Amino acid sequence: MQVGAMFSMLAGRRALRPDLGLAWLVRLVAGSIRLWVQERDMRRTIIELRRADDFLLLDLGIRHDQIEEAVRHGRFDLEPCRRSRSRR
Repeated sequence: MQVGAMFSMLAGRRALRPDLGLAWLVRLVAGSIRLWVQERDMRRTIIELRRADDFLLLDLGIRHDQIEEAVRHGRFDLEPCRRSRSRR
């Protein structure tokens, strides 16, 4: 397999076109950076929420075991949280 065809597959393109020059490589690098930034931001959010206390998370409608799921996929996939009756 040619190197150009391999990069083309990685970039989601059918074939490497010589008239594009390095535009495909720029798009590949930009897309990779964008994904890396999104992942970094999600990890920072997860770390920050793991440091939060139970009452703050309860106000957000999530539990500690649901933090990663909520950050990555939103709260819609989660079961509803029940409010504790011991809190006054």
